[in-house]
Amino acid sequence: MGIVNRPRYQSPPAGCRDWAGLAHGVVYEGWIRSASEGQITALLIHGTASDRWTWEPLIEALPLGIGLLAIDLPGHGLTALPRGDGAHSTPADFSSTLLLETALPCWVS
Repeated sequence: MGIVNRPRYQSPPAGCRDWAGLAHGVVYEGWIRSASEGQITALLIHGTASDRWTWEPLIEALPLGIGLLAIDLPGHGLTALPRGDGAHSTPADFSSTLLLETALPCWVS
C-alpha cells in the first residue's frame, strides 16, 4: 500500500469520531471509538513521519466493539509541537502523560 494524500479534515473511519485531549500543554488531535462492555480500548500510536491515518486499515478491520484512541503525536497530523523545555519529548513520554492527564482507560502494548 502506497502513501495516500488525504484532505486534512476527511471524515474519520467507521464508528470513530474526532477527538481532542489536552496533556502537558499539548492539544492532541485524533479519533476515538467507545468500547463495548467488557472489551478493551487500544491506544494506537503511529511511527515517525506519519499520522493517525496509518491506522485506518486496521481500524476498518477491527470489530466495532473494540474501543480505540488513534492520536497524532506532537508535530504530526493535526497536533502541534509543544512549547517549553521539551521534558516530554519521546512518544512514550507523550503517550503516558496523555493517558494520565486525560484518564482514558487504554490497553498499551
